[in-house]
Amino acid sequence: MESLSTQQRQLLRHLVAGMSNAGIARSMHLSEGTVKAYVSRLMSVLKVDNRTQAAILGHQAGLTSAGEP
Repeated sequence: MESLSTQQRQLLRHLVAGMSNAGIARSMHLSEGTVKAYVSRLMSVLKVDNRTQAAILGHQAGLTSAGEP
């Protein structure tokens, strides 16, 4: 997880929290289309097939909406 950018870690924390693309967009002040592209890129970086797998990896790494351990 250390290879992720600050923005990617923030996005992953939102996925761990179960937020939708619309909710993430509001929280990060981005468009939904941008969030969708960022989620796709994050899944590629993490080498997972879906956002649930990404969220599980984030949870296992200790990423939460409150921040990193």
